[in-house]
Amino acid sequence: MRELLDNSSQRMIQILEILLEHEGWTTFANLSSAVGASERTIAKDISLLKEQWVHHLNIDVSKKYGIRLQNQNIANIGKVFTDIFNNSVALHWIKELLFHPNNTIEFYENMLFVSRSTLIRLLPKINRYLSTKGMTIQCKNNMYHFLGEDEQYLRDFSASFLLELYGIDLAKFDLDIDLEVISELILSVLEKNIEPREFTWFSKDDISIIYQIMFYI
Repeated sequence: MRELLDNSSQRMIQILEILLEHEGWTTFANLSSAVGASERTIAKDISLLKEQWVHHLNIDVSKKYGIRLQNQNIANIGKVFTDIFNNSVALHWIKELLFHPNNTIEFYENMLFVSRSTLIRLLPKINRYLSTKGMTIQCKNNMYHFLGEDEQYLRDFSASFLLELYGIDLAKFDLDIDLEVISELILSVLEKNIEPREFTWFSKDDISIIYQIMFYI
């Protein structure tokens, strides 16, 4: 999904990944070379990271030594990554198309609070990404919807996409259904169709169960 983020968001994720790999200082020159952007651009991205996620990131900046990330808490970094993904109009349009297909461009304008020109501009980029997965967004009679070569693959993509966008907290989806009932249904089917040892492992793995719930939905 990273390919659908704007350039600044992609750079910020790259910068954090590089800082996570180094316990000490990393120079602006090294970051510039690794990310493929000027040192001035790197400095702007670092300032934005410090400003927007001051409670999650402890970034030190030194003219002499460069940059370092203190208290490399994976949970905090994950929160920053999730926030960056959730700021993407392209990703949110995909989400709306998954939950509310066959609507007009005006509908998605109102849902996403963006202009029609923004959505039209993003569509080729989104379709280039989806084409690698055997899918596309099509418009017929001004109604937009997903088209996939294989329904199961489309369901698999949808489950993975939504969990990557929102994490494993299903409460964020505001679904008016009893998720425990779905979980019991999935487990009852799996218990009859997979080996007991495999089922025991699966039934104790919360992430796998949540993934299957999203696949079912």
